[in-house]
Amino acid sequence: MLLFSRFTAHAQGAREKWDTVLDRYETVCDQCLSLRSRIVSGEAVKDKEVASLLKEWDRLRQTLQDASGSMSEIQRARFMTIRNRYAAALGTPDPKAAVPAVTPETPPGRHAPAATASSPGKAVAARQKPQTPSPEASSRPERTIPGRNPMPALAPPRALSVPLSCTGRTQIEPFPRRASAPANSGIPQRADIDVLALAGLSRSRFSFGASLFYTPPRSCWGCFVSGRSNFVRTGSAYACNSSGALDAGGMFWGNGKDRYGVGVLNAGVLFYPAKNLALYAGAGYGKEELDWQDTAGQWARVGDWSRAGLSVEAGVLLHFGPVSISAGYGYIASPAFIAGCGIHF
Repeated sequence: MLLFSRFTAHAQGAREKWDTVLDRYETVCDQCLSLRSRIVSGEAVKDKEVASLLKEWDRLRQTLQDASGSMSEIQRARFMTIRNRYAAALGTPDPKAAVPAVTPETPPGRHAPAATASSPGKAVAARQKPQTPSPEASSRPERTIPGRNPMPALAPPRALSVPLSCTGRTQIEPFPRRASAPANSGIPQRADIDVLALAGLSRSRFSFGASLFYTPPRSCWGCFVSGRSNFVRTGSAYACNSSGALDAGGMFWGNGKDRYGVGVLNAGVLFYPAKNLALYAGAGYGKEELDWQDTAGQWARVGDWSRAGLSVEAGVLLHFGPVSISAGYGYIASPAFIAGCGIHF
């Protein structure tokens, strides 16, 4: 009598265990369907949320591996209801999908009757006959023997197998995931080439030139080269400063004429912090010279406003479809404001 009581209590505990598992199974399926609906509608879903749901599947699978006993008819019917609802939401259910089996237990010391040659059809029919829950079966205590009953397969229908190259395992994903956007949305997926015409303004004089920007595919870093000039020839017989003092002593006497020449060639790097927006900076060689003409017709170089040597340049590049514009700042001996407009390939 005591043995029977313990056996009945164990069977009752096994059924309650399966009720808990089915509750979790239904909750996870509902979460999968909800998340899939959000993805289909175009909503951005964080990878962390997907990973959390996959971990819940793993915990549920581990619970099944640790469980013992078999489902009752009512529990099996509930499992099929959940599973069919999940399959219907994803598409047409697969009729060949695995179904958790409810195996009637055979008391110890007895063997299940085997099919004989005289009645093979009846044996096959008995195996293929669908089982439906009945009030009598559901009210009768289920006879279970721990460790003897098969484990129901609660894998979701139409699951996607995603290989994990780092571990060699296969992870079950209950719904198709949307491809993640690149972490840096400003990274061009193809080579970017920009050719621009430049105009610079320094000391109220204009200079003109061109620039070329290049960014390799799938990179946010690139390079550029630029050059400009006002195509004015300069040269001087002597030098003075902007106050009129001569280097050799004395004062400069001019007739009011001057000439200004500039020429520069720079190269540097390009960086995309965002889509269609790039920052560039570089350096190179430049020459800037301002000459004054004296009363005798000779030219004097204004030393503190003239310089040849290092030049620097920095600015921003913007894309508007096939059109590119740039705005920048340069310096040799005096500041220069540079603007460009051109074509984006």
